[in-house]
Amino acid sequence: MTLFVNMMLVMKMKKECKDIFQSYNLPFKTFFVDCVSHEKTVHSDIELIWVLKGKATIETDESTFTLLPETVFMVYMNEPHAIHAEKDTLVVSYRLDNDYLHERGLFFEKITFRQRVVSFEYLAKKYRQVPLLLVQLLKLLLSDEPREVIYHKIKAYYNFYVFELFSILSKEQFLDVKTVDYDIYLHRTNMIVEYIHDHFNEKITLNDLAELTNLSTFRVSHFIREALGVSFKKFLNTVRFEKAIELLKNTDESVLAISKQAGFSDYKHFNRLMKTRYNKTPLKFRKENTAHLDKKTLPIDNYSFILEIKQCLKNLEQDSRFKDLFKQSMFE
Repeated sequence: MTLFVNMMLVMKMKKECKDIFQSYNLPFKTFFVDCVSHEKTVHSDIELIWVLKGKATIETDESTFTLLPETVFMVYMNEPHAIHAEKDTLVVSYRLDNDYLHERGLFFEKITFRQRVVSFEYLAKKYRQVPLLLVQLLKLLLSDEPREVIYHKIKAYYNFYVFELFSILSKEQFLDVKTVDYDIYLHRTNMIVEYIHDHFNEKITLNDLAELTNLSTFRVSHFIREALGVSFKKFLNTVRFEKAIELLKNTDESVLAISKQAGFSDYKHFNRLMKTRYNKTPLKFRKENTAHLDKKTLPIDNYSFILEIKQCLKNLEQDSRFKDLFKQSMFE
């Protein structure tokens, strides 16, 4: 296929598809559709297509695949493909940013991949962590938690997911890659993110998080970097900075008062972060960004089929075939 044709397919895809959570600035794109008919398109990122309900067919240059409920199909990078779904079919698609994967040291293109439709039942029996993380990631995207908390959890869950996906593909090729039990990892992530968001304006140390998670300070420091991709100090300052930005947009308090409320011991540090991030002073930023922050987390609450997606997830959890897959209720 020529470069020109590839470019035209990418342009067509961009025109028709919209990342539902684009405003979250995540390292992947998410598409929810209740029916779809895309002619052949191509993109440089891996895409996971998950049918929750109904029936869909995917056409590649090599073959045609049929996806029934609770099946997953992975389109490798630069693979031309078309997808056609029947009416009322519910499809969730994750498109994994290749540059981000490379930053994490994950080069999927080095792994030989055989295209096939995989059922959740097969994954649950052979690779439990993959469907677990896939579902928990979707659950988090649809949750009612505060947006600023969700963002950091999603990023951690996603980091776990892409690592596990890479591991099982490598395992199928090399047969010697161990997988990880992520139940405790997800629980630990939730505890750390929620604790820092609850105590951001206090003095927080690695010792506090070590006691919280029953880990050593060395291990909890390593875990934060592994899950969130940054050091403990940088993550804490990121949360404080986000809180300060929220106060700038939604209050008339002084920069000094805001920096203290956000947990910065020195307001000059906050000023430097503003310069680095926005190349503006806090006051100039405030003048240009006076709109009230939307505290709702889900930018698609007007989509009627979101409730149906949640119901599909509940049905999955209650299915006897997956009784060992989920250790706690996905939707309280």
